[in-house]
Amino acid sequence: MLRSEFDLPGFVSPIRVLSRVLGAPIVDAPELQASIASLLQNRQEEATADCWVDLRCVAIEAGLHHCHQGTEDRIHVGELTRTVGVILQGRGETEAVEPREIGAILRSLGLTPKRDSRGFAISLSDATRRRIHELAREYQVAAVREGLAACTHCTAVFAADGAANDPG
Repeated sequence: MLRSEFDLPGFVSPIRVLSRVLGAPIVDAPELQASIASLLQNRQEEATADCWVDLRCVAIEAGLHHCHQGTEDRIHVGELTRTVGVILQGRGETEAVEPREIGAILRSLGLTPKRDSRGFAISLSDATRRRIHELAREYQVAAVREGLAACTHCTAVFAADGAANDPG
């Protein structure tokens, strides 16, 4: 029995999964598998554009930025919110973002802020930094697509699946 290894690593996660589902049964027809990429390209472009100002993607991108600062051991939700605001402002968005909204997004991504003397913060432990990098890869945030930074986590996470858009 032939086993399909069809994959489109440059596509955002939901479209990549769809491409695998569509390409898996077409084991011995590489030309048909190749046509799947062109069929899904428009949706990929829409997803990429949506990610540009999607708060979840921008919050991940802001987290990635703080990971690459290297000196921080935690990031407060308020500070992360300010970084999100700067990114959005640079992309032409004028609507204000509230820390409560960013905190909810962090929790939905599995990053749980804990209260300290200055407010809520996420620890930038090695495991958390790796998780942020994994989320950046999964959501194909702009920093990943543009290859803005490289660190040991970038090397490990983006090389793990041979992603074509490795920022290193």
